[in-house]
Amino acid sequence: MTISIDLEQYSTACRVAASAYIRQSTRFKVNDLRIVDARPALRQFAIRVRHDLEVVADTQEYHGRQMPEPHDATFADPNWYYQEVALQTEAEWSRRETIDSLVDDVTHRGYASISQRTRIRTHPRRLFHTYTCTGCHGNGTVTCHSCFGAGQVSCNWCHGRGRTSCSTCGGAGTRTEHRTTTDHHGSTHTHMDTHACHACHGGSVSCSWCHGSGRKRCGSCDGSGRVTCADCAGHGCRTKVTATHTDAVPHFSGHYPGDVPAYVTPP
Repeated sequence: MTISIDLEQYSTACRVAASAYIRQSTRFKVNDLRIVDARPALRQFAIRVRHDLEVVADTQEYHGRQMPEPHDATFADPNWYYQEVALQTEAEWSRRETIDSLVDDVTHRGYASISQRTRIRTHPRRLFHTYTCTGCHGNGTVTCHSCFGAGQVSCNWCHGRGRTSCSTCGGAGTRTEHRTTTDHHGSTHTHMDTHACHACHGGSVSCSWCHGSGRKRCGSCDGSGRVTCADCAGHGCRTKVTATHTDAVPHFSGHYPGDVPAYVTPP
């Protein structure tokens, strides 16, 4: 590679860079800065670029059955699906379109602009495999984890006992009444009379939340004992979709003449 540098442009760039450094990093002022030793030089550099190709079978999983495009392929048998994934990946190494894509990309973009991994080709055919969900065995629902399929859970208000403490007597089962009387001498006396609580039996009443059953409908499954399978979102199946990509990973190396200054060559 031959690099041609305009001498006047080079001198101007040097003056600008040096002036900026003097103003920003020293106590001196820039009055008249001249570049006294600026001369053109011809240098030839050999730059080599090696592209390592990597073929990746990118597989994504989706809920339910996915509809392929006309040019895609669907496999019901998992063995055939995995075999085709391997064959399609292996074929990319020797496919002429893969090399053509790399050459076309380098030709139109310029080798220097390709400094990172670049995807040069995606195989036009995707591979589909729909299989029965192993979480629900194709049912779309699983046993509710809150009630374990019973549809009911213990009432958290009465803790499954079906009865709660009477609010009228505080759970004592009796009520105390204070009665004031006056005798024939005019003296006042206070009497305490204890009676059975008329609002409960023995200090407890039937739980108003579960109506005395100690159980209530499960809120997670709404009493059915089953919930939607999270693995397949209720579809009963899942679909693997594989797309084959080819990436190019560039590696640059340079060969420089022995008299090239160290600041010219990269670290």
